[in-house]
Amino acid sequence: EHIYIGDNTFIRPGARIECVTEFAGKQYTPRLSIGSGVNIEQNLHMTCAESIEICDNVTISSNVLVTDINHSYKEINVSPLDQELETRNVRIDSYCLIGAGARIMPGVTLGKNVIVGANAVVTKSVPDYSIVAGVPAKIIKKYQIHCI
Repeated sequence: EHIYIGDNTFIRPGARIECVTEFAGKQYTPRLSIGSGVNIEQNLHMTCAESIEICDNVTISSNVLVTDINHSYKEINVSPLDQELETRNVRIDSYCLIGAGARIMPGVTLGKNVIVGANAVVTKSVPDYSIVAGVPAKIIKKYQIHCI
């Protein structure tokens, strides 16, 4: 009902792809879209309560987390697991490659042809044709596209 998967998309075993429609008494209307030609390796963990969009021809390596959810901690005397979720859209544009063990956090947009290094934690959006690595992820290389 909340998940769209395009043509020729391959998802290896162990994937947990979850849309959250209710949590801590609040209703959510998730939209999770995985484009065509996407390759997802083992043990993906993806949780969506608002919007995650993975465009065409993206490669996601093993043991990756993609989420648009953070647990709120506004009431310090209440467990975060009993508080409302904080959600922010995630978008992974075409031809991105996400390295093994990477984490794509809420509110992140990865531009076209972005490479995310293994075990990177991406907390901010990344422009087209960039390579990011580290915790938190930082741009380590950016390609310039020249038009003739």
